[in-house]
This record gives sequence, structure tokens and C-alpha cells, in this order.
Amino acid sequence: TRLHRQTAETAAGAAAAATDYRQSFTTPWLAVSRQLNAHDMVYVSWGEGAESSVTPNAPFFKDKGLPQALTLSRQWEGGFKHAVGADQWGIAVYDVTQPQYTDVLADPSQDPSDTNEYTHVRDGNKRSRGIEGEAQTRIDALTLHASVMAQRVRNEGSRNPDVGAVFDQQPHDRRVPVS
Repeated sequence: TRLHRQTAETAAGAAAAATDYRQSFTTPWLAVSRQLNAHDMVYVSWGEGAESSVTPNAPFFKDKGLPQALTLSRQWEGGFKHAVGADQWGIAVYDVTQPQYTDVLADPSQDPSDTNEYTHVRDGNKRSRGIEGEAQTRIDALTLHASVMAQRVRNEGSRNPDVGAVFDQQPHDRRVPVS
């Protein structure tokens, strides 16, 4: 896999503010499936991915526009699939862990300034676990497809439990932090 990230400062047009870097890497991936009969299959997969982050190219940031060290994400998934003719359905469970970043002010009691800058740092992981079901059928030229998902997303390993808090959507569009 090759990553090429490039940005250019548009407001000031300053070439010195541009970000341009390239990285190459190989990440492992493994999957196993078993056809149980003519209609049913089970599978499990595991893999790692590369995650990149760049320090914001904004005022009051230390090391503006510089990339952070490459970090790994991990995912596993397992599921069951069934298909007969035009009808098919399946269910899958998954667990994904991705690095999370935050911006930390040198002196949080003071406003940001040229002498009190933010540092863009790795701060724990975002972990997503869930289950997904789907079904599909065909009626003449019409294909009907439906899916449903339940997912739990959590911030793990942060130095500050309020940093990177993930919110659930509540009725009436209220935002409530979950732990």
C-alpha cells in the first residue's frame, strides 16, 4: 500500500505551509471461510491497517503540517451467509480498533498563543464493536435490500476520559456522552 498526502495553503498561498509526504507499507490480512452446504457459508477474517495523522496546519500548533508516526488499526470479523436463488441473508459481528489523536495545549489554563501552542498527540484508541444483519431478494426487475446494525463505539486508553468522547444519537437530537 502506498500513501501520498499533499495539502497546500490556500488562504495565504504560502508554499512553506504545504504538507507533502509519502509512505509505503505492507499490512497483514487473513481470512478463512467454509462452505457448509450449497446454501450456507461461515467466515472469519482478521487484518491490520495503517492509519496516518498530520498535525493541523493552523495557528498556535507546534510542528504545523508534520505527519505523526504511522500507527496500526486492527479488525476482526466473523459471519454467516445464506443464499437460495434470488434470496440471501447474512449476519456478521466485528471488532475494530483505531488510534485516536487529540490536540493538547501546553498550558490549558491559558489561551492559545505563539508561546502556548497545541501539540497533536496520539491519545488512546477508538474501539467499535457491533453486529450487522442484511437480507436481499429480487422481485422481477426490482431488487430489495435491507440491513440493520447495532454498534458500540468507545474511547479506550485516553489520558483524559473526556478527550475524544464518543456520543450516541438520542431522541429529539440530544447529544449525550457515553462511557
